[in-house]
Amino acid sequence: MKKIVLTIVAILLLLAAYLTLWPVPIEPVSWNAPMPPGYSGPHAVNTKLANLKMISLGTEEGPEHIAIGKDGKLYTTVASGNILRMNPDGSAQEVFVNTGGRVLGFDFDADGNLIAADAVKGLLSISPDRKITVLTDKVNGEPIRYADAVVADLQDPSGAYPETTAVTETADRLFIQSLHAKGLGWMSK
Repeated sequence: MKKIVLTIVAILLLLAAYLTLWPVPIEPVSWNAPMPPGYSGPHAVNTKLANLKMISLGTEEGPEHIAIGKDGKLYTTVASGNILRMNPDGSAQEVFVNTGGRVLGFDFDADGNLIAADAVKGLLSISPDRKITVLTDKVNGEPIRYADAVVADLQDPSGAYPETTAVTETADRLFIQSLHAKGLGWMSK
């Protein structure tokens, strides 16, 4: 037993010596961070939100996205799968539509359709008369497992679907997306 322990200690010492003394092609360089400018420019202290009015959503929870539609109404998505529509002051709230999923982002296209990134259903188009159409629920044959955001490019005459960020594989792709600090979106016709 003593011989095994001594052998393991000797191997660990040799490994430590190897890792410590072996030359590597990396030359570490120190970096001196610049002094932060403080709260100036666009980050200057202001009172623009001092008179902010909170809009109650009643029993609804988890508002995820908010936008003003062509009709001048305020739209937001909530955890129940509802997309709520209301006046900009929060009055006259109504359920515009329930997708049966969880819309995490949306935008309006040139025709006034609400293009929704639904984490459960995929990429949806919801017409002003509340008709839901699945634009796509797959990318390259793989199901969209977590559609997160959408930008409908009103200037794009190609008829392509809007760019959306979606996870089409397992959680490792979401981790990779977070490392890149940018969306892994696509354009598709």
